[in-house]
Amino acid sequence: MLNIIEKSFCFSFMVKFFSFFSDSFNKSVFKNFLIRLKAVFKTCETYKVIKNYFDKSPYFFNSVLYRGIKFIGRRTSKAADKLNGFIVKVYNGSFIEKIVSFYKSEDTPDKFTAVGLFFMVVSLSYLIFSIIFGVNYEYRIFISWGLFFLGILTVSAGKNIDLVKRSFMYRIVKYIVELVKM
Repeated sequence: MLNIIEKSFCFSFMVKFFSFFSDSFNKSVFKNFLIRLKAVFKTCETYKVIKNYFDKSPYFFNSVLYRGIKFIGRRTSKAADKLNGFIVKVYNGSFIEKIVSFYKSEDTPDKFTAVGLFFMVVSLSYLIFSIIFGVNYEYRIFISWGLFFLGILTVSAGKNIDLVKRSFMYRIVKYIVELVKM
């Protein structure tokens, strides 16, 4: 495949075009002018001022606060790595891993149905526990009904997945997800 591209007219034309201009620039008077201008600029006072005041490391690298944050960052990074290793060891072979792997192997409509049923169970349990504990029942009933309605919509979307994939909102969400993945 690469051999075909190298022998093509467009590729050979582009190579010849760029090599012509690069050779021309290397032999040009303009390149010599730029080299001399650079040498003159390095001897002038403006270059010295720029070099002395702008070409140095920031002052905050030497501050106590920066060194303290850097020290704490190194320590928390090591602790986070150890915590991550522990979580991975606990997760491997656990019941949650088995559920996730089983869920990954399911078809898309079954996944939507499972998520919808999860929303419905959460909404009903949320409503029941708010009644049992008597905590602001008037406000929590709206949340419960909202989650239950979201569960019904998700189950319905799972049953009619072809219609969902043709919808405008699905294409917008898919486009946004693809942009984020870049």
